[in-house]
Amino acid sequence: MGHYRHQTQLIRIPRYAQTRHPVVFAGAGPGDPDLITVKAMKALNRADVIIYAGSLVPESVLTWKGPHARTLSSADLNLVQIVDMMTAHYLDGKAVVRLHTGDPSLYGAIFEQMQALKKRDIPYQVIPGVTAAFAAAAAMTMEFTLPETTQTLILTRIPGGPRCRILKTWKAWQRIRHPWLFI
Repeated sequence: MGHYRHQTQLIRIPRYAQTRHPVVFAGAGPGDPDLITVKAMKALNRADVIIYAGSLVPESVLTWKGPHARTLSSADLNLVQIVDMMTAHYLDGKAVVRLHTGDPSLYGAIFEQMQALKKRDIPYQVIPGVTAAFAAAAAMTMEFTLPETTQTLILTRIPGGPRCRILKTWKAWQRIRHPWLFI
């Protein structure tokens, strides 16, 4: 029997709930409902509750949900509220999917959520998604790695916006002969 302390109340987590429905972190893909993985599509179809990043995941991706699934946007919630919501539904024995844009392991902020669930003895799993980077390459019919040209792809996010120090040194970055994808 696991334990979870919610505010000042100690809640017992039944053993069956600890293994019955782990919270699923799933990638929604780049926004096209047809580019979601089959595994994520099946998870959405089986879910009782889907908590999705409403500011980033288009609602069209939710077409794969089951007929009785409850969908909740996390757009206006902070980390604690999201984790509390996942916990409450998990404790109710619900199959919970936390739907992130693209691939949840790439700028998905799932580490903090997984750590919080781990502290509460709530099992979870991650289903990867198709990143927007690869969907963009497919849409442009291009290849990121070319034989005898480059075998390296660098994915990065520019911190700090247009005044970023990285952009001020762009000429030095241009000398590196690898594709760059700034997300």
